[in-house]
Amino acid sequence: VQEGLKERFREGLLRSKYYRPTMEKIFKRAGLPVELITLAQVESGFQRGAHSSAGALGIWQFTRSTGRQYSLVHGRRDDRTNATRETEAAARLLSANYETLGDWPLAITAYNYGAGGTARAAEASGSDYCTMVRTYNGPHFGFAVKNYYAEFLAALQVHQYEAKYFPGIQYEAPM
Repeated sequence: VQEGLKERFREGLLRSKYYRPTMEKIFKRAGLPVELITLAQVESGFQRGAHSSAGALGIWQFTRSTGRQYSLVHGRRDDRTNATRETEAAARLLSANYETLGDWPLAITAYNYGAGGTARAAEASGSDYCTMVRTYNGPHFGFAVKNYYAEFLAALQVHQYEAKYFPGIQYEAPM
């Protein structure tokens, strides 16, 4: 049994209210579904200072190399914890994933596994997401990757029906 997930999710929902208005503007401007902002809940629980054992930082969990690719890291300057800049980069990354893979389940999986690896996995599975998750056994294509899209859908469900999952949740006015 893993405990504390409900509490961490609730805290992420509370933090998200501060960031969502700006994130929605950025995603709308990029022509992306605003529902994709929920990936930030999966990635970091909307914690600006979040960091992973792989060296990923920020709300959107960019590694240094991906941060360089999306103009977040320049020499000593590192904007991976700048919520606006990293959201703009996440929008570009998700757009590129969708353009490459042509399917949101695959594009979302690619946010975690990478577009190249996801493209190889999809090609080996006839571009069918469900077949890919059930049958593909490529390098590092393990539990976390196979469940990433399902985590996103679960987080989206809770976000859309937060009053049902967290009755009486109280938000503070944004600063």
